[in-house]
Amino acid sequence: MGIAVVTIISWFRGTEVTYFPDTPDGDARYEYFKQIVRIESLDMLVTPFTSDLASTALPLFTFFYVDFLGVSQ
Repeated sequence: MGIAVVTIISWFRGTEVTYFPDTPDGDARYEYFKQIVRIESLDMLVTPFTSDLASTALPLFTFFYVDFLGVSQ
């Protein structure tokens, strides 16, 4: 729990414990970090495989059910 708290606190710029200080090196780290944690929209993830997002609803729901709601033995 402590590692998670310190990690989240260090993401904010302008604090004493930031990993991204307002320096050229810190700015470069921050730009790289933004590329890593960027969240793509669902259509950008599915479009290369199909142009009809409605047809992917059943497989996505099935994967969700099996992964999160299924009982493991």
